[in-house]
Amino acid sequence: MRNITPVIKQEVINKDKEKYAYEFSEGNHSLERCLIKLWDEGFETIGCCGGHGNHESYIGFKLDDKAIQFLSNIKKENIKITFSSLIIDGIQNLHFTIKEINNDKMFDNILNTQFIINKVDKDIMTVINFISKKIDGYVNIRIWYKEKINIYIVTNNEELIDYFSNIYKKSTIVDSIKKLVSFKINISDLYSLIK
Repeated sequence: MRNITPVIKQEVINKDKEKYAYEFSEGNHSLERCLIKLWDEGFETIGCCGGHGNHESYIGFKLDDKAIQFLSNIKKENIKITFSSLIIDGIQNLHFTIKEINNDKMFDNILNTQFIINKVDKDIMTVINFISKKIDGYVNIRIWYKEKINIYIVTNNEELIDYFSNIYKKSTIVDSIKKLVSFKINISDLYSLIK
């Protein structure tokens, strides 16, 4: 379920946080508490799911300075962080989601996050610096924190597809109509693209 739509804005949610947290959490009490805490601390969320059927639990955020600090502090164990950039009419839309990977403690981990001021996660900042560049088309980067870190990029930007095709022989066509291609990459591949 999306918890911000063209009808429900963050300013409206903030006027009755308990009501919206209850509605959006779909009976997941950890998610309900998590939403209230995040809103109390000034985070802007863009979607969430309590996890049901084949759907993973997740929570989505607007990518801003506060969220970047949050990402540097969160416990990264069995979660997947997805960063997305889409330019529409010259305006860049940046956001990220955190999903669980067989981890029913994700929302509790978010609730228990202790903030260390100015803590910087180098990998996270590399991805953010890259995805914040105004790249034409669609760009999505997923970081999976399992036994080891796995990073994937999904894009329809022809220059990026050419760049990664020269490095990696293996790619996956995600959507032939939207021309989306996926590569499993190394974080170091993004360094030269940030400059």
